[in-house]
Amino acid sequence: MSEEINQIGKLASGLLMYEFDYISEEQKPFELQLISGSLSGRMGELNILLNQSFAFTGDDGNPFPRLQKEESDILELLYIRDYNTKQAQKLLRGVYDAGTAESIADSPTPWIELSEGDTTIKRSPNSNGSSAANRITMSKDFKALSQEAREKIEQLVYAYNMYGAEPRQVIADDCCDSCHCAGEENDAPKQENPPTTPPSQGSGPSQGSGPAQGSGPAVENTGEEIDDEIVSDI
Repeated sequence: MSEEINQIGKLASGLLMYEFDYISEEQKPFELQLISGSLSGRMGELNILLNQSFAFTGDDGNPFPRLQKEESDILELLYIRDYNTKQAQKLLRGVYDAGTAESIADSPTPWIELSEGDTTIKRSPNSNGSSAANRITMSKDFKALSQEAREKIEQLVYAYNMYGAEPRQVIADDCCDSCHCAGEENDAPKQENPPTTPPSQGSGPSQGSGPAQGSGPAVENTGEEIDDEIVSDI
């Protein structure tokens, strides 16, 4: 009984089948391992882009929690973006670096024009697939494909974070809709203060503490009254 393929392996098999179907059968097992490892290595970038926390918790190679369709599509685009970038760098590096695989740095320059007597033969610089000019053009094409994948990733990430992210804070109305508390805390009538008991008899101010009876407002003495008192004393 064959071992069950994990989720990352299934994504890699789908990429190999639909995006790289031109790869020969002999090379497919090797390419499948490369794609699987590359997808696993981009899980951290996926977490950063989507504000998630996918991780590998076991030996089966499955991410936890499992990737949904939207997250799987973004992870595949991350691989396609980096694959095209790598191919563009590989072609451009092969023009000047002899240590690169399939480099043409030390190869003789292919002829473009031959002349003998009155006869001249010319050919396009791009007619040779391994020429430097042709490789530079192909490198630009791969770079354009990488940029196209990058723009698609930005669109999907924006849509995912806008419509797929869960709210981190809720207001009172949203809370009441989710927990069905119907705003009991906000709508409950406030408890009124208990009525104060009237003071018992005798607890008020002591009798007689007010102004004395007959102590109405003092009569203002006029100047005539003062003179009369002085005369009577004399």
